[in-house]
Amino acid sequence: MAVANRHVDLVSAFKEARALVEAAGNLEWVSAASAIARLKPHFKNSARAAQMQICEHAYAKLVRAKARRYMVGEKSHDDSVVPHILWWAKGHAALNQDWMTGSFSTYINDIEHRAFGVSFVREDIDLMIPADAPSDAPQPASDSKKIFLVHGRNEGAKNQVELFLRAIGLEPIILHKRPNAGRHLLTKFREESEGANFAIVLMTPDDMGRVDDEDADFQPRARQNVVFELGFFIGKLGPANVVALMAPEVEKPSDFDGIAYVPYSLGGSWKTELARELHHAKVRFDAAAVLTA
Repeated sequence: MAVANRHVDLVSAFKEARALVEAAGNLEWVSAASAIARLKPHFKNSARAAQMQICEHAYAKLVRAKARRYMVGEKSHDDSVVPHILWWAKGHAALNQDWMTGSFSTYINDIEHRAFGVSFVREDIDLMIPADAPSDAPQPASDSKKIFLVHGRNEGAKNQVELFLRAIGLEPIILHKRPNAGRHLLTKFREESEGANFAIVLMTPDDMGRVDDEDADFQPRARQNVVFELGFFIGKLGPANVVALMAPEVEKPSDFDGIAYVPYSLGGSWKTELARELHHAKVRFDAAAVLTA
């Protein structure tokens, strides 16, 4: 692996990065995966081009970043800013990159630097969108009523959401209710999703999991396929066209910032909040039916 400038002043680099973040006050952050999803349509639908642009802008101190954990050798710092020098390779091979998890590593001053759970300032990412760039981002069709409904094992919750969507004039697409037609599951999922311009991901406590730490408690989680499909639709439709309906006890998946999380419970206000998100995404539905559905 290539090695960056051997004379980088890391103390100053971290200090400058902290100052840029602290001076701005409250900031909205998006995960690395969400940042790519936002930019990709504006760079000929190329994830690689979007990644290179983010790295170049971050190195130029135009994009601020933070990490859940930043490691210099074996020394770790939690909830740390990411200094601009991490991006010295500007997205090329000297920087190991996993944009789905937000994990990056490279060598600086002959020492390995690793950043985990990286997120970026949303405003900085949005400023990278060229003003005159043609966008290939999926736009909700004004007459489209198809909504893809992702769900886990909770049949009661799935049925309740399905009935609500039908009551307000929408057409939920539920994968297991669609014919297989000889298709493998992934092929069926990909083809059936083509008809939807908006996705609702129902996250119920179907599994239990924890970090690899004997002192950590098991937490209720959504099924793995539900988390996978959440990421799929963020990439396919863009964060603005995806809503996660979260049961209160479910552990929120990491690195999926930038989408709307609506609390779900049998007697809650999720219907009104979901309708608000549908309206924001320009999905047409029967608004008068929301209160009685």
